[in-house]
Amino acid sequence: MMNNSRTPLPNNIDGYIQVLLRPNEVQRAVAKLVDNKSCGLDGITAEHLKYADVSIVPLLAMCFTGLHSWSYLLSKQSPNDFKGTIYGHIADKDKKKFDVVVQKLDTLFTGKKKSVFARYKFWALKRTETTFDEYLSHLQTAAQQCEFAEKDLMIKDKIIFSLTLQPLKEKLLREGNATLAATIDACCASELAQISLVLITLQEKEDVDCFHNAS
Repeated sequence: MMNNSRTPLPNNIDGYIQVLLRPNEVQRAVAKLVDNKSCGLDGITAEHLKYADVSIVPLLAMCFTGLHSWSYLLSKQSPNDFKGTIYGHIADKDKKKFDVVVQKLDTLFTGKKKSVFARYKFWALKRTETTFDEYLSHLQTAAQQCEFAEKDLMIKDKIIFSLTLQPLKEKLLREGNATLAATIDACCASELAQISLVLITLQEKEDVDCFHNAS
């Protein structure tokens, strides 16, 4: 299915664009555009698309997502299948309402982009000079927008991967079926033991210093 008419798009790079549903034709159209913006690719905005036919859903989608547009172009999915995927998020009564289609696409793809970036930030999060409880709190907050299917499992894995204490990391890796709660308990116990060891060492040093001073 395709629309071979040339539809004027004011202020576009060419002033005109040929709207096709074939992936290679859409790719050529998008290739003319550069700056990928949340409101639309440079040269085509939501306002411009009011002049276009509603059948160009794949092109509309590309104006509201970067990653998903390229995954479409590189996939084997047919244009009609892709349209079905997009339209599946829009009620039948709204499928020919431009403003509704744009709003739904914006919500759909902006949400996906946000969750991808949230997951990137989650896995990039490093523990600085903070307590384990503070680090755990940062991880739990970061995981809220990641849309993980198994959030506790991801937090547990991130905790283990981030450990610098090798014996504890090896112990938790061996216990592959340990729950998040068990992993947290092990890390808290380890941190408490390290703090206690430091305090004992300081106390012993203080006692030795006092003994030498007394003698």
